Amino acid sequence: MVDQATHYLVRQHPELMKRMRLEDFAGTDTDLSDAAWGLLEALDANAAEIGLAVPINPVGRLDLACEISRRLRSAYGRRDRKARGKPLAETADQLPPLCSLQLDERPKRRLTQEQVDILLQASYAAHPELWFAVAEEYRIDLRLDANSRFRSVLRDALLASVSAVAT
Repeated sequence: MVDQATHYLVRQHPELMKRMRLEDFAGTDTDLSDAAWGLLEALDANAAEIGLAVPINPVGRLDLACEISRRLRSAYGRRDRKARGKPLAETADQLPPLCSLQLDERPKRRLTQEQVDILLQASYAAHPELWFAVAEEYRIDLRLDANSRFRSVLRDALLASVSAVAT
């Protein structure tokens, strides 16, 4: 699948591959994420035409972007980028227990520590694959789908909680 995706991008979107290469070599996280998004969007838009099953889950998309980036670095004789630290777990279904962190003063004006702990625990239990993917995006320094999905899940949980308290 990665071979097929890479060949398609090289033939049909060399400008996107060039941008990915330049951003990857420059080492700016935001621009690198934007370049990776461009590659994934081109693959998403043309998946049916090229007969490609582009991953829809965040970890799969991250893996695809990282492998394309790794192949570009290899083709130009560059070193692999090293991930920081250790993975949070081997897989999303093996996550460790979620630790509790004390709230800063600013959020305490609107939320209690108990509310935050309940929201985070519920999200952690309901979306382990998303927590795993977010951890991997930060470890690898490439922010893609998981980050935005994660914020959306937390925002929706918070709004639901506030709505339930108001009624």
